[in-house]
Amino acid sequence: MMITKYRTENLDSCVSLLIESYNCEPWNDCWTPVTARKYLEEFAEARRFIGFLFWDGNEIIGVAFSHERTWMDSSELYIDEFYISPHHQRMGIGKKKINESVGRLCS
Repeated sequence: MMITKYRTENLDSCVSLLIESYNCEPWNDCWTPVTARKYLEEFAEARRFIGFLFWDGNEIIGVAFSHERTWMDSSELYIDEFYISPHHQRMGIGKKKINESVGRLCS
């Protein structure tokens, strides 16, 4: 598995994965392509946005949208949205990818 930074050309895949991840158990949300796109675009347009994509081969299986904020003499990272494909949940991927993402930022 690989981590890359979010790029706008991946928005459609992120929208589809958000709908797949949240419109099922246990959340049973009602995201549509329009509302999911608007929701994710609002994060991506933020001034200090940082997004990560988690890949399994050519497939995006997870997304982390976050932003940096100044804190005294450094920056902090706030994770605003994080989701993993339902087919890849409960395998420890989310925890592993969060740790790897934070490690990349710190190096």
